[in-house]
Amino acid sequence: MWRFLRTVLMFALLVVVVYPILVIGTSMAYKHDGFGNVHYALGYHGHLWSRVRDSSVRAPVDVLVVGSSLAYRGCDPRLFEAQGLHMFNLGSSAQTAAQGEVLLRHHFHRLRPRTVVMIVSPDMFEGPGIESALDVMVNDRVDLVTIRMALLTGNVKAWNTVLYAWIRQLLDLDEDFAEPYIAHNGDRYVPGGFVERPNCVHRPSPPRAFGPLAEHQVEAFRRSVAFVKASGARLLLVHPPVTDCCRPSSASSDVAFEWTNAAPYLDMSDVFGASDSAFFCDGRHLNRAGVARFNAALIRAVMILPVIAATTRDVLLSTPQLLKDGAYAMGATRWEALTGVVIPAVRGSLFGAVFLGLGRALGETMAVVFVIGNAIRMPDSLMAPSATIASVVANSFPEAEPGTLDLAVLLGLGFILFVVSFGVLAIARLLLRQERMS
Repeated sequence: MWRFLRTVLMFALLVVVVYPILVIGTSMAYKHDGFGNVHYALGYHGHLWSRVRDSSVRAPVDVLVVGSSLAYRGCDPRLFEAQGLHMFNLGSSAQTAAQGEVLLRHHFHRLRPRTVVMIVSPDMFEGPGIESALDVMVNDRVDLVTIRMALLTGNVKAWNTVLYAWIRQLLDLDEDFAEPYIAHNGDRYVPGGFVERPNCVHRPSPPRAFGPLAEHQVEAFRRSVAFVKASGARLLLVHPPVTDCCRPSSASSDVAFEWTNAAPYLDMSDVFGASDSAFFCDGRHLNRAGVARFNAALIRAVMILPVIAATTRDVLLSTPQLLKDGAYAMGATRWEALTGVVIPAVRGSLFGAVFLGLGRALGETMAVVFVIGNAIRMPDSLMAPSATIASVVANSFPEAEPGTLDLAVLLGLGFILFVVSFGVLAIARLLLRQERMS
């Protein structure tokens, strides 16, 4: 018995003391490689090192964006700033739900966002997410949340890397590291978390089949959603524009179920239609023109959806409890009570909420200018370039000289826009008032 206990103690000593020394020694001797069992790449190709350090001077923010390279190469904080929204991009390379949870827990309370936009795609639920796990544990701080993420990967390289990263952070061995803002492939880091690839040329991508959901990724996603909601911030899930190769299919129905039942969800995967080469660098990543259009649509969603959602919530909560109790007493389920009793009782107010959002949309100017295409003609489809009254006035007013017909036309258009906006908002207020009085 004593011999067995001594063997166990010797093995524990080997694991606790000798193994970490071997991992650290070989990693430092072989430039963070450790015979291929450690991947310690400061900076990496997603600029997460710069992004994490940048987040400390960006608080507070109006909008926080999390996600994979679809996020940090698709959401430009400069475009949000032009609309008066302070945005920070907390994306990381190949980010899955597990790494998104770690970054949210590390930086959410410092950034204090009012709205969180989670960029989603089917591959965020696939597999262990080793690439992004290595990126996060090396370029962000290592704590118990990071260690749990590393253990859940089930990968020896991830375990060795988190151990090596933890020791280096304890000893401050990387305090003098400075990541270049321009990477070797030409990607340029823009303060606020965006990574810009100038002069990219469209390269078609082969069709991609998405694998089954990994249970620990689904659980991490649910925890992230609950974490954001518990903080009081608004949450919006967005699938960004992609080409035909990477759009969600019927095989992604389980993933779509998770999205649509977690929070308000916008599927913008097909927003650019067949014009793939005009807006994409490859099958998944947008070029400058695509980023401008996608961000303009996203900004409008961030501005308008909260108005509709908040008003709708207040209307539903104002439904008399007596109506709900009566439905439950008749044996109705919660869904039957909602669709058969609550919604019919407040139908007018729901229309009022939509009209309030429409009134907000009518007044948007620069966000529309970026996305509408500015073609002054009747469009032949919803995706075709066109113009609105607000965009025409914004584009043409600087060139209109006093006393000319052009200026008179623009003033007339402005008056028409005022009358239409006033009418829509008046209808919305009337509907809401009638519902409250009844």
